[in-house]
Amino acid sequence: MQGRDFASVFFSRIARAVELFAWEPDISIEIHPGPTRLAPYSLAVEATLDTGETSTIGRLVLLYDPDGGAGWDGTFRCVSMVNAPVEVEVATDPMLHEVGWAWFTDALNGCQATYREPAGTVTAVTGRGFGAKAAEDRTEIELRTSWTPVLEGELDIEAHLRAWEELLYLASGVPELAS
Repeated sequence: MQGRDFASVFFSRIARAVELFAWEPDISIEIHPGPTRLAPYSLAVEATLDTGETSTIGRLVLLYDPDGGAGWDGTFRCVSMVNAPVEVEVATDPMLHEVGWAWFTDALNGCQATYREPAGTVTAVTGRGFGAKAAEDRTEIELRTSWTPVLEGELDIEAHLRAWEELLYLASGVPELAS
């Protein structure tokens, strides 16, 4: 099997591993085709973590380009967004950005996900409602991250999925996975 045929089969195996992944029960998942302008093969996972008090949302896009991508240092790239409500004191803490980045790297390292080229931003978002929306003040943390997973086989993606799941929990204020 050569070229694009191999790439298609390999990515199909990765996609199947994502579909079969045992997500934590309080995380709702939807899997969709990913954007094709970024890579010839992609898959998007949308998640909602309901802690009972708040909801954390996330999107993980798995990109695969057999020719590699600029800045990837590999043929795969994971691109993530996690958005969680936080208290005003948290959003205004000057260490929030470093703590958010540590959540990301700690999740990858703690789940033994082998990776290269981590990148990202941590943003505190505050909004104030006015008029009919006066009660809609909000403060949130937004983590936009990307990394190149090192995959020897399709099941190696599980460590990266578990790390992303852990990041959802950390951003939501739940200190660790339930399992």
